[in-house]
Order: sequence, then structure tokens, then C-alpha cells
Amino acid sequence: MRLNEGDYNQFIRLHHALLLYAGQKKGHVKGNVSVEQFMADKDFGLKAKAREALYKDNQVLDGFLRENPFGLSAEEIDIAAGFRHRLSGRFIMMKQLKEHAIFTDDNYAYGVLALSTPLEMVMHYATLPCMVEAVLLPFKGKIIYDGFLMPYNVRFGGGYRSSFNDQLKEAKAKYGIVTSLPFDGKEAWADKSPSEQLAYFMESKANREEFEEKIQALLKKQPKLLPEYHQLWGAIHATVYKRNFKGLGLQKAWYAVLEGQLISSAMDKVELAKTIKSLVPKDKIGWVHVFRM
Repeated sequence: MRLNEGDYNQFIRLHHALLLYAGQKKGHVKGNVSVEQFMADKDFGLKAKAREALYKDNQVLDGFLRENPFGLSAEEIDIAAGFRHRLSGRFIMMKQLKEHAIFTDDNYAYGVLALSTPLEMVMHYATLPCMVEAVLLPFKGKIIYDGFLMPYNVRFGGGYRSSFNDQLKEAKAKYGIVTSLPFDGKEAWADKSPSEQLAYFMESKANREEFEEKIQALLKKQPKLLPEYHQLWGAIHATVYKRNFKGLGLQKAWYAVLEGQLISSAMDKVELAKTIKSLVPKDKIGWVHVFRM
């Protein structure tokens, strides 16, 4: 996914205004130059120097925000202020999804939007994962890069790729995909209720493996969640049973699963409920997951 045309044009002009200001402050840009003239300038070496000056610290950015030298709107000044929360350095570009590209650092995974050209084209269809030098910026509730993306000509062997994938799984499990900046570093479940935490811990195989100890600790602390826990497992097992039953050509019916085991079936849901009531201990009836083919 990339920015729409209006957002792209707004960002490009805003970013060039910042680069021009930085270049003028550091003496790289001489004379009275408009933002439009600087945008049209093909001297990318000059723009790289201005970019370095802009990102060295926040002094240039703070001066730009105070002076507003090019008469930007309040919205644009607010966007520029957000660039204080930029992330600069080396990232691993892991994959290109429909909604964004996934960049990782040592701790988190970020969903990054392209500007106008799809990132795979910017990267010249490089084999992923790929190490890149980039600056990630907050922009209207999303994360973009600033238009300068430098891939490293490094090929990763199977061991590195496996390590990167494990790191991505861990980051996604703990924090989800970060899609806006600044990120507060809270775990994805931090503000959820106990029931919502359990659902999050159980929602994928990677999560179940990552949070096994947290799941057991939560159940010990909140035993009332046991029926939900078994229902969640029941839904997982039901998916496997459905696939197997379909392969066997079994007819439509109602089925009951308890702790991974298929305990009963019936053509009628009411009939199955009666069987469950007579078959299952009273304290475990709420654990039984019922599904229909």
C-alpha cells in the first residue's frame, strides 16, 4: 500500500521544505531558493547533505517549527512536529504485504507504507529479507519512510533468515505490528481485560507457544476463564475435525469436542445437548465446544 496522491504531494512538499531549511541553515544551499525550485533540483548529493543536517538532531527541526519560513498550514506544522519521533538506522525489510511492508529492528516490527512507487520497485525487487538504511516517519497516523532508502548488498543464509523470522514472530506476538509513531512500547495485551488477554494469547499457534506460561498464570489467577480457554481450544480442534470430516465425505451433523477429543455427535443440536448433559461432568459442561459441519 502507498500514500494517495494528495497525501504524497503534501508530504513531498513538506519534506523538501524541511530539507531546504536545513540546507540553508548549514550553508549547503546558497541564495534565495523556493521550495518548488528545490523540489525540481536534481542535485541529490545536495539533498543528502541537507537530510543529514536535518536528522542530526532536533535543533534544525525545532527552528523550522518556530519560524515556519515557508508559511505552512497548521496541519503541516503539526505533521512536521511529529518527525521528532522518527526512527533512523538499519532495518530488516522482511516482507511486502498488501497493506504495508514489514520492517524490523531489534525489538519491534513496523508496518511501513510506500510513497508513490511500490517498495518492491524501489528495492529493485531485491530478495527478502534485506537490510536497509532508512528513516521512518509518522505521517497522518501511519508510518512512511522519507523517500531515501538504501539497501545493503548482503545476502542472508538460512540461519540468518530463520533467526529474522523468529524475531518477527516474537515481536508480532508481544507488540503486534506497529503502524504509528511514537510507539509506547506496551505489549499488545497491556490494556485488555483478562478475557481479551486470553483470546489474544490463544489467537495463533505462534502466540500460544510464546505465551504458554502467561496463559497458565492467567488461568491460575482467573479460574473462571477455564470455560473460555477450553472453548478457544475447542474451536481450534473443530477446524481440524471439519477438514478431516470433509475429506471423509461425512454428512452434515452436530459434533462435540472436549479437551481435543470428539465425544459425541448427533443430527440434531438439541439431541446432542442432551447427550452432553448426561455424559459430561457438570463442572466441565461449559468446556464442551459444539460445532456443525
